[in-house]
Amino acid sequence: VEVDKVLVPYYNYEVETKFLEKGIVYDELSEEDKRRYEEDFTEDDSIPEFIPSAALNRFVFNMDTVDTVLQDLMYKGGFAQRITCEDTYAQTIIEKFKMPEQEPHIAVSVDMMDTGIDVPECVNLVFFKKVRSKTKFWQMLGRGTRLAPNLSCIDQIDGEYTGKKRFLIFDYCGNFEFFREKPNGYESREVKTLSENIFGKQVRLAAALQESAFAEERFQSLRETLLNTCHEQIQVLNPERIAVKLRLQYVQKYKERSAFDVLSEGDKGELIREIAPLVTLADTDEAAKRFDNLIYGMMLSQLEAAPSFKRMKNQLCDTAAMLEKKAAIPQVKAKLLLIREINTDAFWDAKDILLFENARKELHELIKFLVEEGTPKPPVYTSLTDPVTGTREGEGLDAAYDFEDYRKRINRYVEENGNTLAIHKLTHNIPLASGDYEELERILTS
Repeated sequence: VEVDKVLVPYYNYEVETKFLEKGIVYDELSEEDKRRYEEDFTEDDSIPEFIPSAALNRFVFNMDTVDTVLQDLMYKGGFAQRITCEDTYAQTIIEKFKMPEQEPHIAVSVDMMDTGIDVPECVNLVFFKKVRSKTKFWQMLGRGTRLAPNLSCIDQIDGEYTGKKRFLIFDYCGNFEFFREKPNGYESREVKTLSENIFGKQVRLAAALQESAFAEERFQSLRETLLNTCHEQIQVLNPERIAVKLRLQYVQKYKERSAFDVLSEGDKGELIREIAPLVTLADTDEAAKRFDNLIYGMMLSQLEAAPSFKRMKNQLCDTAAMLEKKAAIPQVKAKLLLIREINTDAFWDAKDILLFENARKELHELIKFLVEEGTPKPPVYTSLTDPVTGTREGEGLDAAYDFEDYRKRINRYVEENGNTLAIHKLTHNIPLASGDYEELERILTS
């Protein structure tokens, strides 16, 4: 992009708001917003103390959060207009969008303009939903990369100019942060079953706990439990399954309990790559399995100091807050002390993975009470002040694919290596020897 000028680069704005990151907490609202909250969320003479972030833009729509997005777009990118498949004149709006002299200058679409539409005049891209597919993410970015050498542009970086230099990306849902952490996203086979995910994380945890820092009995007890669980899951694999037969050498190896005593990196890789896809947990409670997967992931993130820990912490806090609202259920009431402890500073300041494991064991059977039944909730429209808690600007991602035009790339290679004998022969129509082909291969693949 920067060398051959085949595509236009992007400049990204990332904005984090309190509600989208942490949800809405009644006690943290201003008095005016509390009154508005009470009006909008009172149900059966009671109000929820907390609205989790996952509910926003699903059944709770906060006008101020949306206004934050629109104000940024109006200020930094010009006039915006919605385009969805439900709009009667959607195609007409798209055609107008392609004309730089007409409004809209920004098109906000939902699953409509991700691919297949070529609009060189596109200079703004908005992410107001989470995208986890690498292919889809980069296809969406591709909407803005088309050259427009005669386009009159204006932005906060260079003011007014002619010839599209860049396009702007507004990300309000942490997509850039997600792809910084997981450049390949979640694609096809990479979306593993819950059973495979849990088994793999149990193996990784057990391997981590064999380090000397975890020599205490309490950690080794957890390691033994993890290893025994993994071993038992291998023991019950059906040898008649074709998938098991294809990996029989690994299955037979790890049916021996002694194979787990000290896990090398190779052992860990075999278990995750060859055995985990074969495993199916007997537990039929999908919600509880998702909770287990979350906690095991959080334990690993704690040990590895991974940035995903913050997101998982918020998920566990959200889960505890939602369980606390179910205190009328006897099983939940019995665990109320632990549930409330999860949202305390002491719980997190301890940085103790055994606290997480205890929470997993104690709350596993309660997660089913959070599964909503019946008809979906009607949408709630409210207008609370949603503070912007963080911004990042101009911190792009490493290239995911090679988008260079092949012809221009070859021309550049030829120009940069014009003094080599193989290139000289090629450009002067002189027959190539076998050694010349090897030299060309080195130049064009280096």
